[in-house]
Amino acid sequence: IDFQILERTYWKRPANPKLVMVHVNRSLSIFEQAEDGNALPVPRDFFNENGLRYVKPYYFDFVCNIKRRQAGRTLVDMFVHEFPQRSREYYNIAVRQGRLRQAMYEHVPEQQNQHLLKEGELVRHFLHRHEPPTIHQDIEVLEDTAECVVVNKPASVPVHAAGQYRKNTVVGLLAAFHNMTNLKPLHRLDKPVSGLLVFARTVEFAESFRLQLEERKLKKVYIARVLGIFPEGEIVCSEALRWDARAGETVVAAAVNGGKEACTTFRRVSIADDAQTSVVHCFPKTGRTHQIRVHLATLGHPIANDVKYGGDGRMAYAASPLALSHSVTPPQSTDLLNSTLPSGVGLSSAETERNAHRVTAFGFKTATPSSCEVTGRDDSQGGEEKQAAVSAVASNCTSQTNMTENCCPHCPKVEPEGWDPVDLLPLWLHARQYKGERFDFQCPDPEWAMPNYSTLVCVEGATQGMVVLADAANATNSDGTVQETNH
Repeated sequence: IDFQILERTYWKRPANPKLVMVHVNRSLSIFEQAEDGNALPVPRDFFNENGLRYVKPYYFDFVCNIKRRQAGRTLVDMFVHEFPQRSREYYNIAVRQGRLRQAMYEHVPEQQNQHLLKEGELVRHFLHRHEPPTIHQDIEVLEDTAECVVVNKPASVPVHAAGQYRKNTVVGLLAAFHNMTNLKPLHRLDKPVSGLLVFARTVEFAESFRLQLEERKLKKVYIARVLGIFPEGEIVCSEALRWDARAGETVVAAAVNGGKEACTTFRRVSIADDAQTSVVHCFPKTGRTHQIRVHLATLGHPIANDVKYGGDGRMAYAASPLALSHSVTPPQSTDLLNSTLPSGVGLSSAETERNAHRVTAFGFKTATPSSCEVTGRDDSQGGEEKQAAVSAVASNCTSQTNMTENCCPHCPKVEPEGWDPVDLLPLWLHARQYKGERFDFQCPDPEWAMPNYSTLVCVEGATQGMVVLADAANATNSDGTVQETNH
């Protein structure tokens, strides 16, 4: 494990982006606000509202090297192909403003987008970054030693920087609120999955953990709540699996069709009093993407609230911490679709059409907070300080960018355009134990795993929201990025 590469992956920003922009745009009031390249998240970067944790919008210079599959295209063509959420016109404007650029032509702006990209070439995209919110739940530190740190990861929080998330991650929150840095995650949990997560402090521990994982010497135990009465005894599923990138899901497939070996053992723990669900322990031997979820669905007992793989949408909605009342029907709202950009400049037409069919509320106002100028906050970080900081960002974004060619498709909202509360739905899947040669890490079970937990209330009064929720979740997951994990 190259720790230096990992560190650059988590927090890669230019140390001084304003030097890049001076030859392109003489007005540096925006570009000078990009954060220092070595800065880590701090508590004042966050604020909480309505049970959600938000990140204050910030300026960011995204830096990446061109991969082999991306080479041979122009700069705009590559971004349209790789990041279709935004339109071609948006990227053309970004090139003209000097925010999207090939590093080798930064001193000759007229050459931008005039040359085909080469493998390994450096490109940069300066943008006003709005991160999606997560459920506000503290990260419980289970163990903290000289070798490693073990935490209880909350559902809805990604492990490390990926996609639209950078600060609002387990890695970022540990740095901001626990002063824990230079931690290297040794495995990953999907965003909606909760439970045990192990970080290395030393190279020796990381290498030992990796070898045990590769040699399948680690005992991994997950717990899940599934639909129906799961059979007694030890149930083994050995269906080979293949990730279908086009569909955005894992499918059962024979080896001749690209399927990879996968094996999971299951053991029933309890049956709910209402007999609608069962709690099972899951023992994955391999680590394929969505392995536990697909194997349970294959056995006819999908995770009860996993609408992607056959779960009950009513349970998914009712089990969400955002559902204030089972009698409340999730309203169809277009608050997050009202872009400040002219037609065709912000999101692509396909992305806008897809978002129009997503659930945008779960019994609370999705328009809150409704702009970058956050007011009325009252939490441990100090409302006045947050209000001033966020208002300053909003003011600059509005006056310097939206006033000209609307370079920020998200403002004046805090959450990114197209974000939907459906992205916050947790799964009834939890990592509870990782046992190796020199350690036995265990994590407390969540409330939904308790034997007396009843899901009867979940299917009463949530019927009206089931169809729209399932459709929204399927649309969300079909084109999202997925990490290689065993759940």
